[in-house]
Amino acid sequence: MVSIRPLKLTLSATTATLVFLCATQAFALDGYRQRKGLFYGGAVGFGVGQLDAPDAPDQDGEVGLNLRGRVGGGVTDVFTLDGEMGLMEQFDVERRVVTGYFGANYFLYDGLYLRAFGGMAHLGGGKSPSKTGLGFGGGAGYEFFANADLAVGMGADVQLQKFGQEVDFTAFNFNIIFNVY
Repeated sequence: MVSIRPLKLTLSATTATLVFLCATQAFALDGYRQRKGLFYGGAVGFGVGQLDAPDAPDQDGEVGLNLRGRVGGGVTDVFTLDGEMGLMEQFDVERRVVTGYFGANYFLYDGLYLRAFGGMAHLGGGKSPSKTGLGFGGGAGYEFFANADLAVGMGADVQLQKFGQEVDFTAFNFNIIFNVY
C-alpha cells in the first residue's frame, strides 16, 4: 500500500515555494507608498446594527451588508482626509441606512491606522417612517500595498447615529477595504 503522507508533504512544500516566489515582488516594495495626493477606494463587508426606537419591537442586533465608496486626499504620509458614502442593508428587517461622512485616517505604524468620521445619516425601510439625522464613529484597521498603487486591508468600526429625540441606531462593522493612491 502506498502512503499518501509524502505526497501531501511534497504538494505543501511546492505550494509554499510558489507562493513565496510569487510574493517576492510585493516584498520588494518599500513597505508603503506615500499616501499624499488624491485617492479613491471602497469597502465591502458586514455589520451588526440595532435600532433603538419607541415604536420598534425589542430586537437583537441584525446582520447587514455594508458597501462604501470613498474619495479623499493625503495631507501627509500618515494623515488622510476623505468623503465617504455608505450603505448598510439589513435584509431580515427591511432596513436601510445611508450615510454621508467626512473622515480622517491617522496611520500609527506601517499600515495600522485609526479612523474617525462624522456626518449625515438616513434611516429608511421597515415599518417606521424614514428619518434623517447625524452620525459619527471611529474605528481601526490595517492596510498594505498589494502593488505600487493599490492598498488593501481590513477594518472595523462602530457607528452611532441619532435620528431625532428618541431614535438611535448603532452598528458594529467589519470590512475589506481597497484604496488606489
